[in-house]
Amino acid sequence: LQSNSQLKLCGNFVNNGTLNAMSNSTLLMQSDAALQHQSMSGGMTGPNKLWHLTANKPSTAGGNKVLLLNDLENAGNFTLGTAAAYQGGIFDAGGKYHKVAGHFNVYYATIPNAIYTPAGNTLEFNGAAPQNYFNSGALFNVVMNHSGTGVVLGNSGATDYMSIAGTLNLNAGKIITGANRVHVTNAAAASVTAGNSSSY
Repeated sequence: LQSNSQLKLCGNFVNNGTLNAMSNSTLLMQSDAALQHQSMSGGMTGPNKLWHLTANKPSTAGGNKVLLLNDLENAGNFTLGTAAAYQGGIFDAGGKYHKVAGHFNVYYATIPNAIYTPAGNTLEFNGAAPQNYFNSGALFNVVMNHSGTGVVLGNSGATDYMSIAGTLNLNAGKIITGANRVHVTNAAAASVTAGNSSSY
């Protein structure tokens, strides 16, 4: 994918070869009307990582989802729903490992909210530039490997705190809460690592 280009898919994404997603390219997974599930499989990490990924799935009876079947790495932004027409869509992370180096945006300006389904997955923030986080739903495992100024929780409402049902691993980088908070619902003592002087 050339820099600043966009590839729109209305079916499934399968990479059994080599994918070269250049700077600021976007893979758009989108269905415009009827109930249409899509899946993503194959190589999507390391040299085959995506840059930006946008999933636009309108809300319909029975759900309307993108199902992640293999691990995923985004060198840029992850966006679920870009406008009200795509509210209520679902991105099912399927228990996979998902790295995001850019912003993490899940549309929830109006009900029904778009839903990022963590399903036991791990979400890693590994950006070198500031990252924004907007999501009204819960995550499972979160790993901080951020080398920039921090991951900033959104400031548009009380639901902008980061809710974590599994574990929070503070390797590198700060979570900047502002008026929000990080809420780890797992009561186990080991659910949050001790962090360090550069990660808290």
